[in-house]
Amino acid sequence: MAKGTGGTIYLIGLIFAIIVAFVLLGIAYYMNTKWTEVTEQLSIANKKLDEEKKASADRLAEVQQLTKLINGGSQALTYAGAATQFFDNANTNLQDMLNNEYVHPEFDAIHSQEAKDAWNYLKNFKDHADRYTNLVDYQNDVLKQLQACIHIIPGLYVRIVRSEEEKEAIRKQIEEQRRSMQEQIDTLTAQKNKTEDDKIEAGRKFDNERRQHLDDKDLKDKEISAVKQQYEIKISKLDRQITTLESRIKQLSKRERKTYAEIAQPDGEITFADAKLGYAWIDLGKNQALVRGTRFQVYQNDKGGRVRIKAVIEVKKVDADLAQVAILPEYEYVDQDTKVRYVLPTETDPVVKGDLIRSIWYPDGRPVYEKDAHPKFFFLGKNVGNRFYTKTELARKIEEFGGKVVNELTADVTFVVMLPKGEDEDQKNNETAIRLGMTFLREEELLDFIGK
Repeated sequence: MAKGTGGTIYLIGLIFAIIVAFVLLGIAYYMNTKWTEVTEQLSIANKKLDEEKKASADRLAEVQQLTKLINGGSQALTYAGAATQFFDNANTNLQDMLNNEYVHPEFDAIHSQEAKDAWNYLKNFKDHADRYTNLVDYQNDVLKQLQACIHIIPGLYVRIVRSEEEKEAIRKQIEEQRRSMQEQIDTLTAQKNKTEDDKIEAGRKFDNERRQHLDDKDLKDKEISAVKQQYEIKISKLDRQITTLESRIKQLSKRERKTYAEIAQPDGEITFADAKLGYAWIDLGKNQALVRGTRFQVYQNDKGGRVRIKAVIEVKKVDADLAQVAILPEYEYVDQDTKVRYVLPTETDPVVKGDLIRSIWYPDGRPVYEKDAHPKFFFLGKNVGNRFYTKTELARKIEEFGGKVVNELTADVTFVVMLPKGEDEDQKNNETAIRLGMTFLREEELLDFIGK
């Protein structure tokens, strides 16, 4: 019984195993079918992925080409980036470059109608600020700029060629001058060498002559001693004559000193003054024998008889009875009584209308200017150099102004008129006038004095 039961169990197990095998076989077949389907789907998906990768690569290549075309491929490009980089300021920059160009005069000188049309198109950019949205429009406008400007390139090229030609001509000229200068240097060098040779030869001759003179020295010394003795006698006589003449000159040139009462009298007064501009007018002129360049002290009488010096003036322009004077700035003046040094004029005590003027005095007590004096003139030279008057007419004009022309130079002559070549034609009187310290007038200064 037990043996039969064991066989049944074995059979049941075998059947169960067969059933499980069939089930597994069915599952395997099903899985194989699904695997085939999935494999086919994966193959299709891989093909689509390859196609999309290729399309993406093509698009990436196109993007890279466009990026390279737009900005040279230096960096990635987006529309927003391009708008910021190119479009936002493109119109403004174009306005800055072209806004006023078309109003220049050269615009009318353009001969090409096509270039003129391009310039007329660019006029629309004046006060117009639309943003660019694409490169095509921007390129077209840039091409218009190129079209408007390219016509000047041939002219610029011609100018460059001419400049090069001029530069070459200048270079040749400089080279020619250098060559000429070198020839001159060579010539001068040869002359210098010849001069040095001549100098050496002359030195040799001098040495020979010197030796010859040294041989005759004793004889010459005796002759010189005799001549020296004779000259000493002549010089002694001339010294005595010079002493006599100098004494006579001092006697003739001495003038009487004026008293204080005479000195205290003013020569004139200020009729108008402008301290800020530094000039004034005085009531002296040609009729009072005033000449340009004369200087006066401007003063006022204070209490106790003291004189307060305010400024020093110099005559610049002389009329008949008036003269314009300059107020000399920062003039140093020493008070003869107190020995105090002042710088005149001062802001607190300026020159004003009504101030008195008096002549500046020489150390020997002679005034530089003497009112209503009749000056004497002496002509140093033979011929005048001006085209207005002859020598005789100048003398007549001087006499009309109260002066006198003398034919002999004496100590009381006021002015020595220096005519052209006067120093050479009359050397003796020229030396005498210098020794006496006389006042010289050039011919043009005399014409200014008498009024040409």
